[in-house]
Amino acid sequence: VRLARQRHHMRFAVPWRIVGAYRQLHEEVQAALEQFSLTDSAHLPAGTLSHGRQRALELAMVLVNEPRVLLLDEPLAGVGHSELEAFAELVHDHCRGRTTILVEHNMDVVLSMAETIVVLAAGQVIAQGTPAEIQADKRVQDAYLGG
Repeated sequence: VRLARQRHHMRFAVPWRIVGAYRQLHEEVQAALEQFSLTDSAHLPAGTLSHGRQRALELAMVLVNEPRVLLLDEPLAGVGHSELEAFAELVHDHCRGRTTILVEHNMDVVLSMAETIVVLAAGQVIAQGTPAEIQADKRVQDAYLGG
């Protein structure tokens, strides 16, 4: 997370100044770690975290720079059942107020988050609309919601 945010503070690196001297950088990183419930894991190598926490770390690394547009490709893929609801809520909370393109197969999550949904099947658009319109669409029901 620090490395992701560091470029914002250190556009021109000062070789004799250690990264720990950048107080604002440290505060922003700590805030991001707290937002994503990663403070207790900050000292651990990313590879030792559970898959769900690794996904939270990835999201923190992206969002620490406050992008206006997000493209999230299956952010819930591989997240364990026990972590799914909390992580889906994290994604939902942090996508609010941003243009977000979410590619996701978990229809419950998509329906709860999206304002507009485009449904693809076999590489073709089969429906587009609000969550209510998508749920009522027979083609979507047949393709994804089990009729």
